[in-house]
Amino acid sequence: MLAVGIVLAAGAIVGVVGAPNPTEPSAASVFNVGKDCTMKWDVDATGTWKAMNVQLMTGDNFNMIHITTVGQNIDATDATKNTYTYTCPDVTPNSAIYFYQFSDASDPKNLLWTTRWTLAGADGQTTPPTESTQPTGEKIPWGKGALVDPSTAVPPPAYLSTNQGNSTASSVVASSGSVSTAVLITTQSPTSAPAAATSPVVTSVMAQTSASTTARAAAASSRSTTSAPSSSANATSAQTTANGAETTVVSGFAMIGAFVAALGLF
Repeated sequence: MLAVGIVLAAGAIVGVVGAPNPTEPSAASVFNVGKDCTMKWDVDATGTWKAMNVQLMTGDNFNMIHITTVGQNIDATDATKNTYTYTCPDVTPNSAIYFYQFSDASDPKNLLWTTRWTLAGADGQTTPPTESTQPTGEKIPWGKGALVDPSTAVPPPAYLSTNQGNSTASSVVASSGSVSTAVLITTQSPTSAPAAATSPVVTSVMAQTSASTTARAAAASSRSTTSAPSSSANATSAQTTANGAETTVVSGFAMIGAFVAALGLF
């Protein structure tokens, strides 16, 4: 089962290699309420994310909470328009507990995140995150934020309601560092699964560390070994790593055989 999990994780990452990669904000970013909030990403090389939506999120790594949608129908395939600016909303508390979630209707199972960043008050004042540990025990600060005026909230994209409600997150937003695309890998659950798994994506590939490029579940590499035909004593084996690199290992028998042959004893 562990091997299968590793293989699925590797496959998930390969599946979204060309998707837009959020690069800003980073863990060090601080924006003030009422001022410009900006974000940036690497262009989508797949050419499919032509109507990207961006949500302001909060919560822990496994129970992400939608606050409001801040960007809609953005063409992430246009290299000349890989930034977005909007007015920072009035939230509470003002702390380093906010992050963005990127998605597109063309590929709703693949969600991308930025790391947690700080949304300060209009006067620049902030408070520490209320929580210091994730549900899994990791020392990654977080908290629950909200709009001061909830009536101004823009709902999440319709295509995410079913996706998130029927998914279970197995890995999510990472924690600090500068921008990393948090890669969330989830598996489909029965329709009765709690909608709380707002950290969505089906065996495919956040944030957070720098909600930017940290795919924890895929950090391990899997190796498969294949042996050459058993009819030959000079067997070799090929070890293939998760990233596709292959190395050929020559057995001890093969080396001894070659040495003896060189001495003319064969």
